[in-house]
Amino acid sequence: MIRTRAGFTLIELLMSLAILTLLAGLAAPAMGRLLTHTSVSSAHNLVMAGFATARLHAVSHGHAVTVCPGDPQRGCLAGGRWEGGWLLFVDRNDDDAFDANDTLLRTEDAVSPRLSIRSSASRARAVFRPNGMSGGANLTLRICADGAVRSAVILANSGRARAATSSELAAMGACG
Repeated sequence: MIRTRAGFTLIELLMSLAILTLLAGLAAPAMGRLLTHTSVSSAHNLVMAGFATARLHAVSHGHAVTVCPGDPQRGCLAGGRWEGGWLLFVDRNDDDAFDANDTLLRTEDAVSPRLSIRSSASRARAVFRPNGMSGGANLTLRICADGAVRSAVILANSGRARAATSSELAAMGACG
């Protein structure tokens, strides 16, 4: 009687490992694109929710609400760089800065390190008035990954925030 042994030979195991390595190598770029897409989508939704919250609070409570890049310790930061987080606050003394007199409504922490979020330096904050409007020029927040604009939120003077269209994204060019 001949007995056969159950199991794998070393060659079979090495071939299986080689095939798994090849498949993992093929899947890695797709996984990277998925992570980038998810990060961009999450940042976009956080910005939209922040603007909606600020506008709702301004209208329902009758106070101007400011949304600006920054954090509670340093206040609003200049330069139009939003990826480090942002503040929503009621500017009680109308000094256009976050200080001890103001009411902090919400903060958002830094987004994914693979992203940058930029606005123009000339309009680095949004102020929602009690009528829901956000005066001044349109505010565009460009959400960038790998040097390209992947998404953008455009805040109109009416206080309405919307996603940029694909043709608007293409016209924005590269991120700086």
